[in-house]
Amino acid sequence: MSSQPSITIDYERATEALGLIWQAYDKKQGLFSEPKLFPQLIRPKGLEDDDERFATYQFFVNSQDRRHEANMLWGKARKLTEKQLEENGKFIFDPGLINALSLNTVRETIADPMALSMNGRVQELQDIATILTTEYDGSPLNIFDGVEHFDEAVKRIKRFPGYGEHLAPQIICYFSQQGFIEKLEGGYPKIDIHKSRIPISLDLFQTGPLVNRLNVERAALELYQWFAQEQSISVFELTEAVWALGAYVCSPNLKRKKTASIGCQNLCPAKEYCTSLPPPPKKQDYPHKKATGRYFHRIDKRDKQLALPLGGLEAKLNNSK
Repeated sequence: MSSQPSITIDYERATEALGLIWQAYDKKQGLFSEPKLFPQLIRPKGLEDDDERFATYQFFVNSQDRRHEANMLWGKARKLTEKQLEENGKFIFDPGLINALSLNTVRETIADPMALSMNGRVQELQDIATILTTEYDGSPLNIFDGVEHFDEAVKRIKRFPGYGEHLAPQIICYFSQQGFIEKLEGGYPKIDIHKSRIPISLDLFQTGPLVNRLNVERAALELYQWFAQEQSISVFELTEAVWALGAYVCSPNLKRKKTASIGCQNLCPAKEYCTSLPPPPKKQDYPHKKATGRYFHRIDKRDKQLALPLGGLEAKLNNSK
């Protein structure tokens, strides 16, 4: 009889480890005190707390978010928005305005300042503006009119260029977090390599032979949904917190660097459960108490190196027991 891939979740250990991560996220401690962690939630100056234009800004910019360039993209978009509001009082991401512009003008006024000079991405911005203007009265929040289930909202948003399986649920989560829309029924977050890595690092899975990435993603989703239900919290916010930990601290590429011990020892709320914790940092390496800012300054330059190759994760899983 051939062996079947199997993963057993250690729910007791998971309750303790994920509890520490959620507590740090909820209280904005350690890693989660860094504003750059979620640049999409930083409001441009000139937009008030309840200003629905912030939702429109997020909808346009999020369509171009490819994660490895997130801080650069959102930083440039934020500066562009603030500059236009201050200098001429115009909201640069007004769908009606973008829809009326020529493609070259969209490139010069929006895409180039955001480093989105590729023709395809410029066209995406204008196509989004066209759909919003002609079908949703210029507001992405109108997409949710009459929608009660998460999957229906995802289906509607995926009609927009740039939005797929990952970005569509993401923008719904942002809108819900900020109170722009009511919480929808159902739905689940997409699991990527960073969200899959954390349960492995924290030894929350007992794995059998022949385990692959798909098996891990399914087990991780099951774990996160269970924990969120047990704690009565948002599974989307939980996985965002886990993603940040996996991308900015727990990446194998970062752990090979000199700064690894700063990230793991100072920023990881669940380090006591980690099975691959680097040694404590030497004082001569980082003598300053405020290590977080220095750490992020360095990893900002390495955002493109944060992904662990598929084979690397599977090899670690199948050789760990």
